[in-house]
Amino acid sequence: MKITNYLKKKGLTPMTMLLIACLVVGGVVAALVASRTITTSITIVAHMDLEVYDINGTTILVSIDFGELYRGTTTMFPASPDTYFIKNIGEDTIYVGWDFDGTIMPVTIAVYMDGVILTRDSGRKALSAGASCTITIKITVSSTADFATFTPDLYFCGYDTA
Repeated sequence: MKITNYLKKKGLTPMTMLLIACLVVGGVVAALVASRTITTSITIVAHMDLEVYDINGTTILVSIDFGELYRGTTTMFPASPDTYFIKNIGEDTIYVGWDFDGTIMPVTIAVYMDGVILTRDSGRKALSAGASCTITIKITVSSTADFATFTPDLYFCGYDTA
């Protein structure tokens, strides 16, 4: 009874309050739907005398589970200041590049080696025999990405030339 009297004093009818409540609930539901997550994991494949290691440099990585990422976000893996490592276990200098296989249209991958971004098509880093460098992977999820799971293969390849 007190609320009804208060609303009448403010010039608001119960119907107006119901309309406002519906708008608020609708906005909350829309926000929840818009921030649903994308699940991403990547299989690591290292070729030609290369091995990829975890942040401690002790365990060879064969996959990285990035967990649930939100649409419209960019995340670095591993989180700073940690890095992954790639090592040349061969006897000659090789030029390290990367590529991926799989459908990841709404997900963009960028790879940094020793803090320098390498392009997927042409960026290569020289790595002498026995040497290693740091790797950081940046994942960007499109704001219009489908709510799905993306599991591409990320290849680190060694080449004879830059």
